[in-house]
Amino acid sequence: ERALGDLAAARDRDRATAELSRRIYRLAERIDAARRDTKEAAARSVGKQRAQLPEDVRAQLDRAAQEQREAAAEARSLSEDLGRRAEEVATEEGRDPGAAEAMRQAQREADQGGLARRLEQAAQQTEENQIQSAQQSQSQAGEAVAKMQEAMRNQRARRMQELERRVAEAVDAIRALLGEVEARTLPMQRLGAEDAKATEAEAKESLRLARNAGGTAESVARAGDDMRRAAELVVRGSEQLDATAVSLRAQPAGGDAARASFEGARQSIQEALAAAQKSQRDADRAAENRRREELRGAYAQVLERQRSARGGTEAIVPPPGKPLDRRAFIESRRVAGEQAAVTGLLEAMAGRP
Repeated sequence: ERALGDLAAARDRDRATAELSRRIYRLAERIDAARRDTKEAAARSVGKQRAQLPEDVRAQLDRAAQEQREAAAEARSLSEDLGRRAEEVATEEGRDPGAAEAMRQAQREADQGGLARRLEQAAQQTEENQIQSAQQSQSQAGEAVAKMQEAMRNQRARRMQELERRVAEAVDAIRALLGEVEARTLPMQRLGAEDAKATEAEAKESLRLARNAGGTAESVARAGDDMRRAAELVVRGSEQLDATAVSLRAQPAGGDAARASFEGARQSIQEALAAAQKSQRDADRAAENRRREELRGAYAQVLERQRSARGGTEAIVPPPGKPLDRRAFIESRRVAGEQAAVTGLLEAMAGRP
């Protein structure tokens, strides 16, 4: 019951953490969408005052500005929710310090990066057709969100590593328990009803194994939902071992019933080991798939930002023999910052396990 309670609490924590992670990713997508709208409007608004712009371009700028204001509001709400949820997780029974610290780190990245403030700046600058300044603010906001994502990814990576460790330990524990049970199989088969001393010794051994099986079942259950079937089988084995001891201590001793219960326990624990090993293989595949999907998503974001940096570079290249003008020089600094951010993201991904 304690193990199942721990599983339920861990599952609730996982759901809360996953929802916060999804909100961070959605925020990153909104910033990217605003960046694309701003870039499209820039091509048609360069060198003009807002009043000189066609109506559809002004509408596009207003739409991008509104997206960024909504993103700023979400950034504030997200930061508050990260801090609140971190405190809740830190004080829960069976708390997860790693999850709490990841949320606090993500909140720090948002606050120290001035995420909401930069998005509001970008909104105002977009409305006023200060496109280069808006793009700079968007780039800085994107960097802050990328750091938040990395903080949450690191926590998930640590969680997966911890789960993999628990599953491996559970498999080893079941294998060791099965070895102990099999070591008593031959003495149980040779046990004679007339040997009271040997019968009592085997009853004690069966009770010891039953207690060991109970402890093993708890550790297996703590390894996660995927190990529940294995845990149930070990519990069944523990009950069968207990029944073996009861039969051996009956008057007269029920040797055949004891042997049948003991054989049932051995088979239950064998099935538990097979179920645990299957769960371990499935968990390994699932973890690898999650890592692959996370990496694919991260590279997609990097690719989008690299395309933006490349497009910005191509747009400011002056004709042969002519120097950059002031506007192009300012834009080049923004592009350089964007390229540095891409480099930082790639270095962070290269350092991931």
